[in-house]
Amino acid sequence: RLLVGNEGGHGGDNIGSSEGVESEGEDALGRPLLEEDGIGEQGSPVGAIPDAERPSSRSSGPRHIVLTLIISGGALLTALVVPDISVVFGIMGGTASSVICFIFPGLFVVKMKRAGADDDPPHPLPTLWRTIQAWILILGGSAIGILSTCVTLYNVFT
Repeated sequence: RLLVGNEGGHGGDNIGSSEGVESEGEDALGRPLLEEDGIGEQGSPVGAIPDAERPSSRSSGPRHIVLTLIISGGALLTALVVPDISVVFGIMGGTASSVICFIFPGLFVVKMKRAGADDDPPHPLPTLWRTIQAWILILGGSAIGILSTCVTLYNVFT
């Protein structure tokens, strides 16, 4: 038999606790247990990432520190150099809105793959005309992003 939940029973909300919940086929909420449910070797949850596949803390530690310093330094440099926060909002708004509203949707359409003969796609596949429209959206969004960034920078320096 499989004891479901944590073994302590921490009081309060008893969902997921082990108080009287011992089952062969269902968890504490009445859902059926799958093969990967439960506790694996050495007390690790079954389905967890094995230690061999986890990134080592030695390789990610220095990288994390360098990225943190770069991001913090960039934010400090921006705060010291830029005279008004509206400049930052203008640049970020011009680039981010064009990417989110125009470029990403076009890229999603372009990247849709045609399904094989055995696959039944959950979405309609793009036609040639839809692909052309997607490229127009991507190129137009890129032009809008570049133009809005240039206008913001022009207003800063004039």
